[in-house]
Amino acid sequence: MSHIFVVFCPQDAPFATQLIVQLQQRGLVVEPALDPADPQAGVPFADGALLDGATHVVLLASPAALNAPDTLALWERTLRSGKTILAIQHQLAELPPALEGVPPVDFRQPFLLAVEELVRQLKSSGAPTRPLTYEHPMFKPDLLPTSLPAERCWRDDRLRIHYVLPMVLDESELRALLPPFFAAAGFAPRPGDPTGLSGQRGGRFPWFDPRRARHSLTVMPHEGAILARYQMTRMEVVYWFPAHYHTLDREAAALFRYLATESLENVFKPVNVQARIARMLSWLTVVLVVLIALTLGYLVLWQVAGVRLF
Repeated sequence: MSHIFVVFCPQDAPFATQLIVQLQQRGLVVEPALDPADPQAGVPFADGALLDGATHVVLLASPAALNAPDTLALWERTLRSGKTILAIQHQLAELPPALEGVPPVDFRQPFLLAVEELVRQLKSSGAPTRPLTYEHPMFKPDLLPTSLPAERCWRDDRLRIHYVLPMVLDESELRALLPPFFAAAGFAPRPGDPTGLSGQRGGRFPWFDPRRARHSLTVMPHEGAILARYQMTRMEVVYWFPAHYHTLDREAAALFRYLATESLENVFKPVNVQARIARMLSWLTVVLVVLIALTLGYLVLWQVAGVRLF
């Protein structure tokens, strides 16, 4: 079966893993592929034997690749193969002379935008694809998610809500990008955290808005992706409905869209809509509880009054 072959050096394996996952989720047939039995292991090293069955080849050009003799030898073999070739410009100001004339995709721009450009070029050149039996909305072409799936876990009296953002950024990039998002979302610098990767929030939003709860958000690189972690005490969420948790799901997606596009324009609109739904449900519940209490009180007084009359 024909496929797309991604050529990378061992030092670039974490970046290549995330890239291959993105391409696979968009229906492209890519090698080397993840092992379904152990997806956390990442993709294996780019074996030159995969070149023969490939119709398209993506060369991952990086400073590490330029100092890897085996990778450079595979580049030379690929350039002589007559296959459709694209070059990824990763952490390089320009492609090396050896790749002159190869169409580049500049990954110095936001990761997901570069992925979309690579997908567009691959599909327009007839790259092999497969039908998708399930397509998560966060991986649809030309669409960034409005909500992300969450993993919630309790540790003692603390709740942690984890979100995995499928993108590659290092700590220095996060330190540069996070302050505008934290400020717009109402987070203040977290005491005792000099990295700038954590913020603390609570109190400035309306009653029953889940963002009013006192909690922290930490954003960090994690296994070839970005981990966003909310943390709060049990008392902060004891009266939450699913709609309150969904507000944070949408805020994590807003963070994802911001990091992908580096623009805050309209990123919080879905968050604010969901927060209004959460507040409305809370107020309706309060009104309902008050009405039930008044009704029960009235019935008790009526019963007592009736007993006294007889």
